[in-house]
Amino acid sequence: MTLLPLILALGFTTDAHAKGKGDEKVGVRLKFNAPLFTQTTNKVTVDGEEPDGFEPTKTNALTFLNGRNRTELTYLLGDGLEVGGLVGYGRGKSITDGDETGLYSDLTIGVTGAYNFKLGDGLMIYGQPIVSWTKTSGQADPDADKAGLKGLGLGADVGLRVNLAKGIHLDPAFEYFRQGFEPWSDADGFENDPETKFIASSIGLRLGLGVKF
Repeated sequence: MTLLPLILALGFTTDAHAKGKGDEKVGVRLKFNAPLFTQTTNKVTVDGEEPDGFEPTKTNALTFLNGRNRTELTYLLGDGLEVGGLVGYGRGKSITDGDETGLYSDLTIGVTGAYNFKLGDGLMIYGQPIVSWTKTSGQADPDADKAGLKGLGLGADVGLRVNLAKGIHLDPAFEYFRQGFEPWSDADGFENDPETKFIASSIGLRLGLGVKF
């Protein structure tokens, strides 16, 4: 009889902890993720310092389906944890004052994960770290030399998973991201200055649509 209160207490504690966990079962999550709004601050550093005459620039952009969209594939480990990767690709024409000024493309690959915490039926909050590598490319016309930026980025999302139907969810999220770039070009004689870095820091809102298998 003396063990009964302890057994009951352990049972209630375990049950309460389980209610806080996210996805309980293993599986696979496939998600398409697009930016809604992004504010980006760009700056240049030489040997770790900002050179005279180069002021950081800040841009605001409504970018739904027209920014850095990405597709994410993660494996659910149980207890709310998941790990996986992501890939993003964009291609289009640069427009300045209504005129086409060149072609551009960008490729992003990375690793990611998430921890999900259940708030209630059909609703979870999640945190998602991201490490990625991006290469941008541009050229004035199809016959011109290509040039662009490439580098690593670190960031994180914090958002909600809202169930729309069984296995389908909508993920609105806030994202912070920071990337360090260096220039590249396939032009003859191009030499990169290793001390020159381009740094882009961004905050924004994203929206994901996911399917869980």
